[in-house]
Amino acid sequence: NPISEKGLIPRAKEYMNFFKKRLNGKASVYLSDTQGPFDLAHLIRGDEIFTDFYDDPGFVRHLMELSTYVYIEATKYLKRVIDEPLNAGYHSNSLYMEGCGVRCCEDTTTLLSPEIVKEFVVPYIKKALSPFEGGWVHFCGKGNHLLDIFLEIPEVKGINFGNPENYDPAEILPKLESKGKVYYGSFPRKEKEGTEEYFARLLKPLHKKGTLLLVFNLPEGEGSPSVLSLWHSVQDKMFGRNDSQRKI
Repeated sequence: NPISEKGLIPRAKEYMNFFKKRLNGKASVYLSDTQGPFDLAHLIRGDEIFTDFYDDPGFVRHLMELSTYVYIEATKYLKRVIDEPLNAGYHSNSLYMEGCGVRCCEDTTTLLSPEIVKEFVVPYIKKALSPFEGGWVHFCGKGNHLLDIFLEIPEVKGINFGNPENYDPAEILPKLESKGKVYYGSFPRKEKEGTEEYFARLLKPLHKKGTLLLVFNLPEGEGSPSVLSLWHSVQDKMFGRNDSQRKI
């Protein structure tokens, strides 16, 4: 596999094998930062790509095919290195996923118009995620114009915001729920907002469990077991108890 010999891939393999050995099953190693097709294309081409859309769209499509190939093949290879199945794995320190094997970063995509995204980015997201039974998409900044597009892509199983302070959970979470998607990440707490009040506020717009995989910093003096029990308790009160969903 030529991918195994290119760029930083051999070094990534070396790092992964080192930590696999040192951790010895006590913690899981996850994929290096594989980015996404358009982020990779931008890194390769530079800022000229923003005018290439108009000056040479055929070149952009060719570059996107290449970056998508690299994304897929590098991901497959590195998953083999860490003994991770294509359609499952660990990511971002706190996430285990099944039926959704990868993360796809679309940070540079926030700079594009919806029309450009639909024509030059969406087809390659679909192609990149398909071998892994789908994936979740991350992007920083404020990208409401992207969110609506991404939620229509079947291969996109979830969303993560790099800047959740730019979004209103009362608006965003019902939108994800209606499309059968998951939000993985955090939302800011209000000043002096208690933990139970915080949980209830985020969950209030929803109708069932399973849409919100919440990540947040524990308040001083609160331990993780008690907070986890509270998280389940608030959900049970709002949506009813379902033991098959207790891990959510």
